[in-house]
Formats: sequence, structure tokens, C-alpha cells
Amino acid sequence: MNNCLITEFKKCTKCNETKHVSEFIKSARCLTGVTNRCKLCQLQMGRKSRMKNLEYYRERDLYWNSKRDLKKINNRPKTITQKKQWYEANKDRILQKKKQAYNNRRDIIEKRIARKLLRKQILIRRRIHQRISMGVRRYLRYGKQSKSWNSLLGYNADDLKKHLESQFKNGMSWDEFLKGNIHIDHILPVSFFYFDNYDSPEFKQCWSLENLQPLWKQDNLKKRDYLPDGTRASQVKRKI
Repeated sequence: MNNCLITEFKKCTKCNETKHVSEFIKSARCLTGVTNRCKLCQLQMGRKSRMKNLEYYRERDLYWNSKRDLKKINNRPKTITQKKQWYEANKDRILQKKKQAYNNRRDIIEKRIARKLLRKQILIRRRIHQRISMGVRRYLRYGKQSKSWNSLLGYNADDLKKHLESQFKNGMSWDEFLKGNIHIDHILPVSFFYFDNYDSPEFKQCWSLENLQPLWKQDNLKKRDYLPDGTRASQVKRKI
């Protein structure tokens, strides 16, 4: 039976301040159920004692830490074996619980997967939109004049996505495209055409779907402005 005299407040014998019992450390050996010194005084005394006997405490901590680590190392094979044995003995029950947990959260998981796929599709369309928009703006002398590239080229990001995906090869994927490893390449380089506004027929030909293809980043950088026959577009003289 506990004969502790439980009180709401108590005076600390160290700092002589009256504090709530929650400010003291619980102790069954004391009549009041808590220590005679408050937590703050106990902490300060512990720090002073450690600073006076620093080497002793360091050696003690090193001894017990090494002993604890050695115990973990020695018990590791035993622990692993016990875990394996317990798993084999309760394998059916564990798998049943996992299956039940999956079925309970199946709708949530499926919705999460659907949202992830939707975000990916939106990101792909956005990346295609950004690349084409920046490319068109770059090569037009007077810019797009506040017009969308969709209206200038006659197709949208979804059309271009389908066109590029139909030409994927050698491990190409949209994940690689999002990483920047796949470029949208002009089969006939932009420098092969002559245009300075979006009404030019050569502008439409340059940015037509038939002139665009997916190409690995390294291959596109090596290709530069070469035509399919190996000649450079800058060396080809054309009649305007």
C-alpha cells in the first residue's frame, strides 16, 4: 500500500521555492511521492557534478555504450533467426492481414494512382507546350504577337504528344522526356527554312508534325543543323 502524502504544492529544499508537484520528479521512497529537490535544481546539480568529474563520466558512458553495442552485435543473429521463425510460423496470418488492409484501402490507393497518372499527363502536355511555345517565339522576328502557338501551327499539345509517342524507339519514354533526355527535333533544321512571320508557308512547313520527331539529347546535339542526307543546312543554297 502506498503511504505517500500527496500534496498539490511543495517547497524545494535547494532553491527554497514553493512549486507545483509537477515540477518535481516522482519518487515512491519519499512521503510526498516526489523528490525534495525540483527538476530544475536536480538538472543543475547533475550538470555541476558532471563538469567536476568529466573524465569519470566519459569513461563510464564509453564503457556502457560499448557494452550495449556488443550485446546488440551478439544478439543480432539470434534476433534475425527468431524473426524468421516467427514469420514462417505466422506467414498465413500476416499475409491475410496485409490483404485485408489493402482491400480496406483499395479505393484510396486506386484514386491516388489515378491522380498520379493524371498529374503526369498534365506535366507532359505542359512541358510540350512550353518547349514549342519557346521555340516558335525564338525563331519569329516579331514574336507570336500574343497569339497561341496552337492557332499558328494548327495542332495542339495532345496531337503532338500522340505524334511523338508513335515514333518512340530504343527505350524512349515520357519519363525520359520529362528528365530532359529526349528533345523535340526538327527533321529538316530550322536554319533550312526562310521565314520571319507566322504567315509564311515555310514557317508552317518547319513546325508541321511531319517535320518533328523525338530524338535523344546526345544525338540531337551531335546532329546540329545537318540534313538527313548529311549536308549542312547552312551550306545549301535555295531559291527564295
